[in-house]
Amino acid sequence: MKYLTTIALLIAFVTYLSPASAATHAPTRTTIPAAAAPAATVSPSKEDGPSEYLPSIFGYKLKVTDFFIAFFNLGLFGSTILLWRSAEKTTRHQTRAHVYFKELRIPAIRDPNTEQILRYKLIPSFKNGGGSTTRKMIVTTNWCSHVGDLPQNFGYDYTGTNIKTTAMVLGPEAEGASMSFDIPATDINAVLAGTTCIYFWGKVTYFDPFSCPSGYETRFCFKVLAESTGGTNAFIGYSYYGDYNRTEEG
Repeated sequence: MKYLTTIALLIAFVTYLSPASAATHAPTRTTIPAAAAPAATVSPSKEDGPSEYLPSIFGYKLKVTDFFIAFFNLGLFGSTILLWRSAEKTTRHQTRAHVYFKELRIPAIRDPNTEQILRYKLIPSFKNGGGSTTRKMIVTTNWCSHVGDLPQNFGYDYTGTNIKTTAMVLGPEAEGASMSFDIPATDINAVLAGTTCIYFWGKVTYFDPFSCPSGYETRFCFKVLAESTGGTNAFIGYSYYGDYNRTEEG
């Protein structure tokens, strides 16, 4: 850049010293006759050249430079608003409550005298992986015994005698279990024999300081797995089932 400036100055200096330039800049003398009045000097009008103002708008005149400054400030204001909204969205996502299904424990309840299995328990637990405490958190669960897979139009209803509803509060990174179900041993034995299946489903609705009026919802559905390990012992587990599992923001 400094070389370009030096070259420009040299060109200007050489142009100034050229014969044409010398003739242009040479002083001239004008002899005015005594009887004649001096000619009037007419100064050039500013309107003959480009105007520094934009055309009048509603009676107001705005300089060209002021227009560009205002346009720049408007763009800067819009960019600031977008940046603020992006930061707000990121903060909300990082600090909101986020409840998800953690695990399903299925312990066997045995007769203390005979060690015979009387029933099993389904104990669902949940975790809040977010940075805010939940508000109005409700866990609703249900289960059924069904031969084969569930039909495509299965309603995942929350009615009947099996339904359990639990009100909970989970702080940031906290865990907790909702109400459990008692599953008769005969039903688990039927799963072991392959004659029936057990399905467990539920939903969690909750709010936090950042939630919209409808709050958040987490849904889940599991299929109970059972495999005999010899004698009266069996492996009881579960796997996610179907497309009912999802986390939604209302």
